[in-house]
Amino acid sequence: MKTISDNQPIIEKDMNKIFNYVKLVILTLLPEKFLVVRRYKKEFGVIPNLREPSLFTEKIQWLKLYDKNPLKTHCTDKLTVRKYIKDKVGEKYLIPLIYNTDNVNEICTKNLPDFPVIVKPNHDSGGGFVLMDSINNDFVSLRLELSERLRRNYYHYSGEWEYKAIAPCLVIEKFLTDDRGGLLNDYKIHCFNGKPLFIQTIFNRESDAIETWYNTSWEKQDFYYFSNKNSNINKPSNLEEMLEVARKLSEEFLYVRVDLYSFENNVYFGELTFHPYCGVMKWTPQEMDLELGKLLSLK
Repeated sequence: MKTISDNQPIIEKDMNKIFNYVKLVILTLLPEKFLVVRRYKKEFGVIPNLREPSLFTEKIQWLKLYDKNPLKTHCTDKLTVRKYIKDKVGEKYLIPLIYNTDNVNEICTKNLPDFPVIVKPNHDSGGGFVLMDSINNDFVSLRLELSERLRRNYYHYSGEWEYKAIAPCLVIEKFLTDDRGGLLNDYKIHCFNGKPLFIQTIFNRESDAIETWYNTSWEKQDFYYFSNKNSNINKPSNLEEMLEVARKLSEEFLYVRVDLYSFENNVYFGELTFHPYCGVMKWTPQEMDLELGKLLSLK
C-alpha cells in the first residue's frame, strides 16, 4: 500500500508532463518573432535590434526570422544532409551510415553491428546515444528516450525555423573514437558569407570541457563563450583540407558553422549548424559580440 509521500514523486512527474505539454501548446500558437525576441530578452535583458542588427547575436536572430533558405532544412536534417555533403565535397567525408528508421523498436540487437555506433534523432539538437556493442544495452530505456525525442519538434523549443518541417527518424552511424576510446576532438569552423574565419575547438567534453579558438592561420584567439578553460592545441595536419571542405559547404549560406572531425588523418563531416547556441551565446570579452557582428554581412 502506497502512502501519500510514496505517490508524491509520481504525481509531481505527471504534473510536470502536463505543465510542459500545456506550455508547448501555448508556444506553438505564439508568433515566431515573439518567441525569438522573448528568448533573447530572457538571456540578455534587452530586446534585440532586428531593424539594424550590429551584434553577432542580433544578426543570428535576424537570420532565424528572415533567412528562410529551404536548403537549411535539408542540411539541418542529419539524414538528408548526407546527400548535400556527397554532392558538394564527396562521399568520403561521410561517417559510415549503418541504419536509419522511424521505428524505435527496430533499435535492437539484430539490426546493430558488433562495433560501436551512435544513434541520433535526425531532427533535433542534443547529441546521440552511444552503443558500444549490439548486446549489452538497456534497449527498453533507450527506446523510451528515443520515442520522447521523436515526438518533439525542436522548432518549438529553439525558434529555429529550419527544424520545423523535418520528418523525424533515427540515424545510426559508426561511432568514431579517439585513441582512448572517447569522443573525438571537435573542429567547429565558423564561416561568414562563405568564408571560413575561425575554428572553435571543443576538447574533453566527457568531463570538464576545454574551448579554444583559432583563426585560419592557427593563431590562438583570446575569446570564448562556452568554457573559460582553454589549452594550446596542436595544429591538425589536415587543417587546409578542413578549411577547403568548410568553404565549399558554406558557400550557399550567409553564415554557418561547419563541424568536422579528424580521424586517422582523414576528415569527416559532423553537422552544419546555422544558429549555434540559438544565437544567445555570452561572449567573453563582451565586445566580441560586436566585432564578430562586423564580419557578417546580411546583404
